[in-house]
Amino acid sequence: VAGEYADDFIGLDEAPVENQFSSGLRIILKADNVAGLDVGSGLFYHDLVIGEIGEMDLAPDGQHILVTAYIDKQFVHVIRKNTIFGNISGFHADISIFGGSKITMNSLRTLVRGGIKVITPSLKAPAAKNNDKFRMLTRDQLVEFEDASC
Repeated sequence: VAGEYADDFIGLDEAPVENQFSSGLRIILKADNVAGLDVGSGLFYHDLVIGEIGEMDLAPDGQHILVTAYIDKQFVHVIRKNTIFGNISGFHADISIFGGSKITMNSLRTLVRGGIKVITPSLKAPAAKNNDKFRMLTRDQLVEFEDASC
């Protein structure tokens, strides 16, 4: 390509997320908030990192955040139309003066960079496709869902 001669370049420290997952799956998560999440935060399926957040932007309605997530090619088969996504960033504390206090924290990585838990109730559901949209649950909604599923 013809152009001016250049001998000074600025490069990225890491490859863009979308390039790392170019042969995988790209999905959109609609969230009320993204507290504790950031670009590069992981998606965890049974505590295994299967992808990460690539971008976050305000939805056209101005009421939600759209999170673009990329799933690694080898894990695409676990993302189905019935898959549930929930924010598990940071830690959660239920503290009682009379005992029974409980502090829940995922890995140090999710405490520092945030994370999204992925639950697929049935692998028999139709497979997700690129740009499919899913609702992302808050930590409290995710706990309610898991309690109801037991």
